[in-house]
Order: sequence, then structure tokens, then C-alpha cells
Amino acid sequence: MINKLESTIREEEVRRNRINAYLEEFITKAKIDKISNLNEQNIDSFIKGRLIGESTTTVYTNLRILREILKENNCNINIDTNKYTDMIKFNANKYFTRNQIKNICSAFLNAQDKFIVYALFEGIMGKDYIELRYLKVSDIAKDYSYIDLPDRRFICDDYMKEILEDVIVEDYYTKSEIKGSSKETEYKFNMDCEYVIKTRPTKLTDNGMKAISKNGIQNRLKTLSVAFSDLDIHLTGKTLQKSGIIYDMYEQEAYECVSWSIPEIKKYLELKCLKGDANNIYKAYHQRYHNLKTNRE
Repeated sequence: MINKLESTIREEEVRRNRINAYLEEFITKAKIDKISNLNEQNIDSFIKGRLIGESTTTVYTNLRILREILKENNCNINIDTNKYTDMIKFNANKYFTRNQIKNICSAFLNAQDKFIVYALFEGIMGKDYIELRYLKVSDIAKDYSYIDLPDRRFICDDYMKEILEDVIVEDYYTKSEIKGSSKETEYKFNMDCEYVIKTRPTKLTDNGMKAISKNGIQNRLKTLSVAFSDLDIHLTGKTLQKSGIIYDMYEQEAYECVSWSIPEIKKYLELKCLKGDANNIYKAYHQRYHNLKTNRE
């Protein structure tokens, strides 16, 4: 409980510092002497340009922090949250279909990278990526047909089986974003490590025996995203997991005539042992697949 509280406080501090930096940048470019000199039009432009995210929670949190910053700087301008919730941005391109994920994975040199991305798409994640980080080789069926997770048995499709077959025997990692990169350096894994996702052997990783960290997964996704920066593709755990959820929903609606209401989505998440905001998933699903009822990608 304490760790969770500390984590929340840290995240709040990071967000606050970021918004403060955005605001300082804004007043500098607008040639405004100080925050207390901002007017309603300035604040409106700043909010629209910097603080409208992709969820209601993001908007509420950003505006709450902005109000606190303005108050501390003697800027008493009223901000109507309801005015901005209808402006929430939605980027349909950030949610991937299965074929798009396979195409992305095909660009990676390492089976480990393919596994991380495809596993997240398939919902193998957990809080702080714990399902992925602590997945052991012994949790995988000998024929790669299933993966035993703490609360469920995941049944593998043919593509996952192919990846698992490669990732289990892969004994080195090539540091390169995609095929064709000119900067390729390799390092050997410690194959005595019990985990599927192995780390570089160093003192910090106990010569490659420790599980990869949460930051390790996040940094890997950032590195892999660099290869697709010209396509505005950003790989994150939450985006990949939600992509998999709403694509599975799309397939069930298209081929099994399932009608998705918020209560049905809640049942789906419970059945799959997945965490998620049913309201947010409902909105993302209909925005992403509303026009794809007859076209399977």
C-alpha cells in the first residue's frame, strides 16, 4: 500500500513538473512576464495546445494540477473542465490490428523483442509488467501450445508458438532497432537464467540471472518505437494490451455477432483476467472499429 502511494506521488510530481515546464515555455513564447499576467484566452490556448490527452482522467488530472499552479502564482482564472472533455483527442492509429502487430514484429531482429510486443498485445502483462518479466521457461508447454500464468492458462496461436520456439533457444541479443540498421552489437545471454526474457549479463543483473525490470521493458519499447517514428507509431504496454482487447472484441462482433455494451466488456475483462476501464475500452473500440465492420485486416 505504501509503495503504491509513493508511486502515485512520484507520478504526480512528474506530471506537475512537466505541466510547469510547458507553462513556462508558453509564457516565454507569448512574451508574457509572469504566470499571474495570463488571461482567459491565454489559458484556453495553453490547455488546447498542451493538456488535452486521450482520456477523461488525463484531462481532469491535468486541469486540476494547472489550477493549483495558477493559484500558487496568484492567477485567479476559472477553468471549466466540461468545456474541454469534449475535445479529448483520439488517435485511431495507435490501436493496432493483429496483422499490423505481426508486421511490426517482423521488423525486429530478436525473437525476444517479438515476444514482448506480441505477448503484450495478447494481454500478457500484469501490474508493472509482472506477468511478462517473471515468466519462466518452465511456464511454457513443451509443444508451445500454452503458457501458464499466475491466474490463468494462455492458449497460444500459431504465431505465438513460432515466437516461443525461437525465444527459448535464442542465446544472444542484437542491439539494433530493425533489420538493416548499421549499428549492430551483440551480447550473449546467460542461458542458465530461468526467465523467458533474459537480461544483459552485468553485476546489476547478477550476471544475467535476474528478471528484467519494469524500466527495462519500458525502455525496450521506446527503443523499438524509434524504428517506426516516421509512421508516428509509439509502442507502450497499455496501448498494446488495449489494442489486443479491442481487436479481439472486433473479431467476436464480426464473426460471432457479439454486441458490446459496457457491462459485456466488464464480463469479458473478468473472464480474461484482464484489468481495464470498461468505459474507456468501449469508447476506444467504437472509435477504432466503427467503420471496419466488414473489413478484416
